[in-house]
Amino acid sequence: MVDIQTEKLGSVTVAHVSGKLSGGAEEAFADQLTEFVSDGHARLVLDLAGLESIDSSGLSSMITIVTRARMSGGDVALAAPNAFVSGVLAVTRLDKFFTVHESIDAACAAIGT
Repeated sequence: MVDIQTEKLGSVTVAHVSGKLSGGAEEAFADQLTEFVSDGHARLVLDLAGLESIDSSGLSSMITIVTRARMSGGDVALAAPNAFVSGVLAVTRLDKFFTVHESIDAACAAIGT
């Protein structure tokens, strides 16, 4: 199960993601955040510090969110992934697709206006 808490920091919305992005949780995750992007929150930071694990379906849902944000004129940055999530991104080479930062502040600075 995955939990998402959001907050607005200037022109950027931060989604604090915790739990496991796998086992069917990814569909609700993608639906919630793509709706959020569609509602005008196209500059989004995904705080992954609390994300315990992710599988291929979870990665696919994150790609969907990034694509939707970029099509809306915004962007998505990832912040503070743990060693496991960083490893998954590196092995799948998605660390080249996603913008990954060590902290929420750095991610907000990178995509904020």
